[in-house]
Amino acid sequence: LIAAPIGDFRSYFSMSALETIKRIKYLFVEDIGSEHDGELIARLKKRKIISDDQVLLGISDPQSTKRHFPLIDDLLEKRTSFAILSDKGLPCFLDPGLEIVEYLLAKHNAVVDIIPLGASSALDGALAISGVKCSNFIFLGHYPDEHRLDIDFSALGMPVIYYVRGDSLLDFVADIKNKIGQECESFLLSVFSNIRQSVNRISHRFRLAAPLSDFEMFDLPDNEQADDIFMNNLVVVLHQQVQS
Repeated sequence: LIAAPIGDFRSYFSMSALETIKRIKYLFVEDIGSEHDGELIARLKKRKIISDDQVLLGISDPQSTKRHFPLIDDLLEKRTSFAILSDKGLPCFLDPGLEIVEYLLAKHNAVVDIIPLGASSALDGALAISGVKCSNFIFLGHYPDEHRLDIDFSALGMPVIYYVRGDSLLDFVADIKNKIGQECESFLLSVFSNIRQSVNRISHRFRLAAPLSDFEMFDLPDNEQADDIFMNNLVVVLHQQVQS
C-alpha cells in the first residue's frame, strides 16, 4: 500500500515507495479517470518511474475495485506482487483500496503479506493494513502508561486504537476482556509491530473471545534482538465485526 505525498512531488515521495512503483508490474491506482485526468500517474510516467510495460488498473470506487478480484486471485496464485497507489494520501485511509485489503484478509490471509509504504506513523500504517473501515476511529493512548479504558466500546461504532508496550499485551487483553464482558464474541483484535520492516514484522488477528492462551503464542522473533523488539510498541486495533 503506497502513500503519495500531500506536498511537493520530488521532496516528499519516499525512496522505498518510488523504487516499489518502478519494479511492480501491476499497480492498482486511484487517479485513473478522475477529474484531474491522472495527474500523479502522468508525472510518474514523465519521470520514467512508471513505464509502458506496467499495467495500471483503476480503483476509484468499490464497483471498479471489486471487478479486479479474479486478477488478484491469479496474481497470488502465481506469487506475483502488486501494489495499491493513492493519488494523495494512504490507501484505505480515506482513500481507495479497502475492498482489496478486506478481500485479501478474507480469502488469502495465509499467503499474503501487506506492507504500508510512506505512512506517516505506525498508527495510520496499521489502520491501512487492518482491513477495517477507518473513516472514523479513536486513539486511546499507550498501555500501560497513559491510556483510557473507561468507555463503552460497544457504543462507539468505530475502531479503537492503542499503542501497547510489547511486554504488556496479555495484561492489555485481559483488561479489555474484563471491560467488554460477554460482548467479546463480536470483537476482533489486530496486533501489529515493525510493519515497515522486511524482518521481524508481526501481523496477527485474533477473536477477542479467544482464550488468553492464544495471545501467549504471540509470535515474537527468536533471535538476539528479541528482547529489544519485545519492548517495542505494538499497535493494537480493536473493532466490532459487522453483523450480516
